[in-house]
Amino acid sequence: MNLYLDNIIFYLQNFGGISAYWDQIAVNFISRSDVNIKFIEPLHLGAKFKERSLIQRGLIIDDRKLPLSLVRYFPINKINVLDNSIFHSSYFRYSTNKKVKNVITVYDFTYEYYMRGLAKRVHHWQKSLAIRKAAGIICISENTKKDLLHFYPDLDEKNIKVIYLSADKSFKKIENLDIATTRFKDLNGKKVVSFVGKRTEYKNFKMATEVIKKLPADYHLLIVGGGDITNKEKATLASFERRYTHMPDVNSEELNIVYNLSFCYLYPSEYEGFGIPILEAMQAGCPVICQNVSSIPEVYGEVGNIVNGFNDVEEFCANIIKLESTDFRMGIIKRGTDNASRFNWNKTGKETFDFYNFLSGNIL
Repeated sequence: MNLYLDNIIFYLQNFGGISAYWDQIAVNFISRSDVNIKFIEPLHLGAKFKERSLIQRGLIIDDRKLPLSLVRYFPINKINVLDNSIFHSSYFRYSTNKKVKNVITVYDFTYEYYMRGLAKRVHHWQKSLAIRKAAGIICISENTKKDLLHFYPDLDEKNIKVIYLSADKSFKKIENLDIATTRFKDLNGKKVVSFVGKRTEYKNFKMATEVIKKLPADYHLLIVGGGDITNKEKATLASFERRYTHMPDVNSEELNIVYNLSFCYLYPSEYEGFGIPILEAMQAGCPVICQNVSSIPEVYGEVGNIVNGFNDVEEFCANIIKLESTDFRMGIIKRGTDNASRFNWNKTGKETFDFYNFLSGNIL
């Protein structure tokens, strides 16, 4: 099989779920002897893929020599991709070679549901074009597939495949963690409720603050990443000023420590394409408090402490308080760890390879 992987996502996102997924896909296929693989990325903008040796080995093809603001939207030149190949883009590009089978991964529909203005129109234009050019479409959850068919009801379902993601195995329980020896030492002895990542509208940060307000005073909100606290957020947080800490920058190792030191991980998002942080926290032995919406129940599984009322602050608080029972908490942690084991990147890679083979045999 001749396979071309489009690494454009590494130029659009330094850290996040999509780049983590694509890194795993790339590494998985590099090691396969039954795949002739090449990567396409705008090397003139600086090599981003961590496998730098691939450049010397001639496995990375330089993209159009355009600024990122343009090259991210341009299709891949016909001459860069051999006939009878699979071309899989990390973010809504396609090959102009009509003898190539284009594959895309659709992650979510946050732009369609939550964004407005020019950004929404440009994203929808690019995504729609890629979808129409695709011989095969990978969706990262059943909910994303449902949304895809809602917006594009004429698509042939046999060429749509749901393939779940996973979490990096570096997220794990740390035995005998001594918080006092870490940069989080000021949280020692606090009942930490962590909120990680972006604080955009659908991530529901405002509701997270309402939950903390209603919890007993010994609960402490740890806000991780997501950029600087805005003035609007500061006004919201002012009512419990001594009950929150913001850590704007943490690496993966430190994020694992966050999960380990947290009483629970608060994930009140209204919409997700998948939800990798749920699995990260579960692998680290941290109970997850999330609600029964979009793809989240697919990832959360049968752990047993999901919030069923949409944006129900009282139920969020009640489910957190339940964790004060040692037996209940340990049961949630055990079921969470078991649930996370359902997902792994090798399975993601195998199912992706099988889908490529299906498309090759069915269409080429």
